[in-house]
Amino acid sequence: SFGFHHQHSVDLLLTLIRTPVVAMGVVQWIRSKLTDPAYYSSTYHALSTPILLDVLRNIAQLHALCRASVLSLLAACFEIDPAHIELDAVVVIEVKRRFFDVMLDMLRNGYVLPVLACVQRWAPRADHSLIRYFVLHVLRMVEPPYSLSFVNRLLAIMGHPATLHALRSDHTANVVALFVNQVLRSNLPISTHETAILSQL
Repeated sequence: SFGFHHQHSVDLLLTLIRTPVVAMGVVQWIRSKLTDPAYYSSTYHALSTPILLDVLRNIAQLHALCRASVLSLLAACFEIDPAHIELDAVVVIEVKRRFFDVMLDMLRNGYVLPVLACVQRWAPRADHSLIRYFVLHVLRMVEPPYSLSFVNRLLAIMGHPATLHALRSDHTANVVALFVNQVLRSNLPISTHETAILSQL
């Protein structure tokens, strides 16, 4: 057991990670847990995973130089073969959504293009509901004017067929229409392919 049922243990850990070298060590320790399929079969994963992710979120906020390591860890978690995790499929989706929440927090704090690049690599193999979840949260978070690099990365994520279908079927997603209109009005030098993606949203 991690002892995380004692609030004192959590508070102590959050204090210790203020030191960069300790924070890096904690990232590696968390990696050893979250990337081990056997961890998800443990009796304590449901309690400890949110706490571990909160620690990662705090490390990314405190130490800009640790953000790449945190993102690499999260990317490694996405690569775990679901067949090796003894969890219900719905629970697996919920755990991965928590991973996305940490990424979204990193994006909110300025680590934008690396996070988008990571999601872009994973999107073709991802559950479309997770990608829709990510994209809609990003669009609710950002405001124009958008940079060309941001638009390029986000459209690469949105342009996957399953993601396009998921976004089109979400009739509550007014943020998608607003994003499309803003990009088209911005006169950014986007490609023909990107223009075609916008026309399908």
